[in-house]
Amino acid sequence: CDFVIRDSGVNTSAIQVCYELNGANREREIGGLVEAMTDLGLDEGIILTYSQDETIPVDTGRTIAVVPVWRWLLGKV
Repeated sequence: CDFVIRDSGVNTSAIQVCYELNGANREREIGGLVEAMTDLGLDEGIILTYSQDETIPVDTGRTIAVVPVWRWLLGKV
């Protein structure tokens, strides 16, 4: 996990960043984020990419949103 967003001392988001989610890094990027989400008690996580857009259901009942960074910066997640 690259970033954790906290609001008033409460963890609100776990964020992973990579240029592209692909076969070579997919397991590592998702695994690290899921581990952080579990440790932080979060049900949703975000992977910021250059241009990809997808939703990944995780077997633990959690969800990961893969979002282009420009959309996240504009608050359109």
